[in-house]
Amino acid sequence: MSQVAGRYHDGEGPHSEAVLDSLTDHIAILDDSGMIVSVNRPWREFAAANAAVGADVCEGAGYLPVCDEAQGHGAETARTVAQGIRDVLADRRAKFSCEYSCHAPDRRRWFLVRVTRLVRDGCSGVVLSHQDITERKLAEEALGRGESRLRVVMDHIQAAIFLKDLEGRYLMVNRRFADNFGVSEEQIVGKTDDDFFPADLADTYRRNDRKALNARVPIEVEEVALYADGPHTSIVIKAPCSTPTARPGPSAESPPTSRNESGPRRPCAKARSGCAWPWKPRGWGRGTGTSPRTS
Repeated sequence: MSQVAGRYHDGEGPHSEAVLDSLTDHIAILDDSGMIVSVNRPWREFAAANAAVGADVCEGAGYLPVCDEAQGHGAETARTVAQGIRDVLADRRAKFSCEYSCHAPDRRRWFLVRVTRLVRDGCSGVVLSHQDITERKLAEEALGRGESRLRVVMDHIQAAIFLKDLEGRYLMVNRRFADNFGVSEEQIVGKTDDDFFPADLADTYRRNDRKALNARVPIEVEEVALYADGPHTSIVIKAPCSTPTARPGPSAESPPTSRNESGPRRPCAKARSGCAWPWKPRGWGRGTGTSPRTS
């Protein structure tokens, strides 16, 4: 076995094994039959510490049968990985990767497996690596919980709120925002003001967005737009902000408006902490609750 493994390492320099051992990823080299011919120290240490997971998965073991015969939790993923390895070995694909869970009794953990083709001096096979991505997965879970709590708060505010990225695309709107125009959030997110509004209104909103971004502090601006029942004027509060999934962009809120029977609605002075976004997109019906144009 050492002679076979040596063929895969020959010519890589005297420090190649030390370099592989210094990496945090668990790395193995498989030959064309799927047999393990070499592993690095992190792979070996993980196998020793996780006998049920890593039994017989070092040099001389057939990695594909281990995946094919897996039972219980993770068995389906193991077979998916085995098929990915076979596809790379057969040159049906250049590389393969997938994320999977491999929880221990005392903690949760996730890994990213990557498979790449290896061809060198008459020896061929694949390089298999498992990267620990537990920290990222836990952070994503925490972020998801935070976003869920934010969504509950936003949807219970009796005013409209939105969040845009630097290109002016809507990233998020609350329930009141969508209900104002009888549409869903999915019909709004990813679009810009130019998709919905007359050019003069879109230019005004974009100009005020830039003012907030340049000021780097919240600003108040008065903006006029059309609801289904006529023109509305509101004092809109726009503030620069950042999200984990987008570059900093403007968010906004504006006070709810009161109706003057003889004219358009005007802001309520006592409601300056509220939110409403006063406009009517092009293509949305006047007072009919119809959806925006889909063309």
